[in-house]
Amino acid sequence: MANQKIFELGTVVEARKIEVITIGLGKVKDLRELKGVIWHNEHGETVISTKEAPQGCIYDGDRTVVVRVIDGKVLIDGKYDVYAPDESQIGKLLRTPYDMSKLSNEQMAELKPLLDVASDIRPAIAPGESGRRVIVITAEMIAMGVNECYNEWDPSTPCTLEEGDVFLVSNEREFKGYRIGRKEFAGTHKFE
Repeated sequence: MANQKIFELGTVVEARKIEVITIGLGKVKDLRELKGVIWHNEHGETVISTKEAPQGCIYDGDRTVVVRVIDGKVLIDGKYDVYAPDESQIGKLLRTPYDMSKLSNEQMAELKPLLDVASDIRPAIAPGESGRRVIVITAEMIAMGVNECYNEWDPSTPCTLEEGDVFLVSNEREFKGYRIGRKEFAGTHKFE
C-alpha cells in the first residue's frame, strides 16, 4: 500500500541517469568483512549495508557488488553507495574501463577499506541512460503519510523516505520501483 500511495500522490516525471564512476568489487560470496558495511549473519549469508537498507541487505551470493563515486564523493553522509545490481546489468555497468589513478588521494583513502575486502576490482564508467521515470517525494506527500516505500528487491522491509528522495518507477501498474536518496539522485541524474 505504501508504494501505491506514492503513485496516487506523486507525479511521474522523466529523468536521465548520467555517467558515474562505478567500481566492481567481486561476487557477494567472495567479499571479506568490513565493519558496518559487509558482514556474515548466523546463516553464513553475506549482508551488505546499503544506502536504501542501512540495517543490511542479503543479496544472492553470485551477484557482483559495486560501489559508486557520486559527484566526486566516495562517502555520502559517511556511507558508501554500495549495492549488488541484477547480474544482467553488470556487463553494461562495467563495460567502459576507468583509470583509478585519476581519483584524488582523498577518494582513494576513502575507498581503500572497501577495496581491501574486495575479490575482483573492476573500475569503470557506467553509461548514462535516458527515459527513466521517477517520482520526487515532496513535503506535501510526507505530510500526507508517505514516509516509506518498499524497494522491488525487498518487498517485505520498509525503506524510510524523506523529502527530496526519489522513487524510481520500474513498473507503474504493479507500483514497483526503488528509493534513491536525494543526494545520490542529484549526483547521478538530471531531469529531462
